[in-house]
Amino acid sequence: MKKCGLLLTILAITSCGNDDPLRSGAVEPSNTGARDAGSTTATVRDAGRSSTPSTGKPTTSGNASADAASGAGVCESFQITSGHAVPDMLIVLDRSGSMKMGNVNRWDPSVAGITAITAELDSSIRFGLMAFPGSGGMGGGGGVRCAPGTLEVPIDLETGPTIATKLKGFMLIDSTPTASTLVEARKVLNAIEAPSDFGVKGTPYVVLVTDGAPNCSVDNGSGRGNAGFDQTAFEDTITAIKALASDGIKTYVLGYDADKDAQLKQSLDAMAVAGNTGDTMARAVDNEAALVTAFKAIAGTAISCDFKLDEAPSDPSYVLVKVGNQPVRYNDVNGWKLSDDKRTLTLQGKSCSDLSRVEGTAVSVEVLCTVVQVI
Repeated sequence: MKKCGLLLTILAITSCGNDDPLRSGAVEPSNTGARDAGSTTATVRDAGRSSTPSTGKPTTSGNASADAASGAGVCESFQITSGHAVPDMLIVLDRSGSMKMGNVNRWDPSVAGITAITAELDSSIRFGLMAFPGSGGMGGGGGVRCAPGTLEVPIDLETGPTIATKLKGFMLIDSTPTASTLVEARKVLNAIEAPSDFGVKGTPYVVLVTDGAPNCSVDNGSGRGNAGFDQTAFEDTITAIKALASDGIKTYVLGYDADKDAQLKQSLDAMAVAGNTGDTMARAVDNEAALVTAFKAIAGTAISCDFKLDEAPSDPSYVLVKVGNQPVRYNDVNGWKLSDDKRTLTLQGKSCSDLSRVEGTAVSVEVLCTVVQVI
């Protein structure tokens, strides 16, 4: 995957006593405070001021009574450090028997593709691996029919070699307990703690790789799975994916040979829509190259468009975000948004694609002393 040389400059100025900020002093970019490769920081210094507020809330100068008497508004400046938010990506892999039987082999391409993509990107994405059916307490790569998927590799950076080793030891097991596996995936992702540097969790993702419709309902963990299409198992799976989405966890669906089975395609497409990624259908794959391409497309969005802040701006309505020289709107499908804790900034829609498409495109974020109006 091409690593884009993105320049992220964070300019932060607290709001003033009036709407006319002092702008004396030069903008001085610096790489000193950046804690992520490819990120930069900058400070705007007001003449004679050197204090550094830590809250991001409106402040005045050190002499509040003098400011009030003169009516002058003073903007204190402070520095926010920023970098790409490292996404948490749990690969949920179908190891049902249909992945490799007779002349059909979807398993080996899956193993090769996942091995390749995790080896390439495990320094910039925190990968984990879950396989279903799960082991049901068994070891040695075995599994139990309809058992919920088992977390084989915990989510972290540099997990590529461990994932490759695990993949080589798997046995294939009949049945497809997708629903109960996604219930477990939700528990895994929600249990992840924020890394210590910024205290910000990366955006969580599930990447579901499968070749069949679910055939084990959530309450059928000790069963054998129903032959053919199972409506209850399908409905349970949609419920599980929507529960993931309600927690801010996006689910991408990569489906083998969906175009050859209308009912399977309908099932996988509905699962993709429920995943809250913007996909209107499952991403079709049929070999290693297609799987790698699909993963890279997902990873490109995950890496390029989420940025973490070591301080939260107090009021998003004062924040001006530009991609290149173009201002973009807050809470717009083609603009930007903040996470609930205001520590992760995400570009959306066209803003994200513009950033991903042109290498070297700069993102600037400035907290102004007036409410931002983007025409």
